[in-house]
Amino acid sequence: MKCQGGVTVKLSALFITTLLSRSYRLSIPRDISAEPCLIRPSFIRSDIPPQDCVVYISNESTLSSFPIWDASFSNSLIIVLQEPTSQVHYRSPNIVTIQEEVNIAEVYLKVQEIFETYRQWKEKLIDSYLTDRSLQKLLEISAPVLNNTLFVTGMDFKIYARVNTSPVFASDTVLGASKSTARSVTKLKKSELFNQARLQDGAFYFPKHITGLASLGVNIKKKGRTTHRLVMLEDSRQIIEGEGFLLEYLASFIENLLNTVANIPDSVKLL
Repeated sequence: MKCQGGVTVKLSALFITTLLSRSYRLSIPRDISAEPCLIRPSFIRSDIPPQDCVVYISNESTLSSFPIWDASFSNSLIIVLQEPTSQVHYRSPNIVTIQEEVNIAEVYLKVQEIFETYRQWKEKLIDSYLTDRSLQKLLEISAPVLNNTLFVTGMDFKIYARVNTSPVFASDTVLGASKSTARSVTKLKKSELFNQARLQDGAFYFPKHITGLASLGVNIKKKGRTTHRLVMLEDSRQIIEGEGFLLEYLASFIENLLNTVANIPDSVKLL
């Protein structure tokens, strides 16, 4: 699925359907797209040509008026509301079904709410980046949306900014330059997986067997070399498949901020 979006927030089919599966009984194709390119929800209408990068919500009878192999829909996501007794099976990677009695307007509003949540987050990040110039503020804006502890650490394990969403800030015993973290830091330094992670581009998942908490990370680089890392701990909720692009988006602001100042501690507002 390849789309070109505008200035609005772009989400992936995998991410949207994973969130919807918390509210509805969905049948999701295994090869559904993880590319963040969808920009808004809409209803399918026979009098309006389909557009790319749209989340279409439809009941089965309306969708039956279109050939499901129609290439017009290949770059969008179609959510089909099926009757519980329906025997129709779709084999397209961009069609998911809800097999329960539910109001189509309710599903539309649910999808719209997802887009609005991340649109507002994006606007706040842009505004803060331009006005506050603060790592801490970027994390404070993001923590309520991502709902897990966030922190920015250097490769020397020093923590530059953090926002915890759990009662006890777990990384106080995992990372940082202190006596309480010495055991964890030593274990990380000896971990082949941790050292390989320094070379990663994009979001990567770090399992919990090293530090006791799983995490999602994105390396912050300067001239191709990893200097810092944005980390989201799996402490308040489980990390879901396909959400790495959100952390990558936040990391892009952090990387730009850190790479546009000569002296990080003096020029950027931290803790």
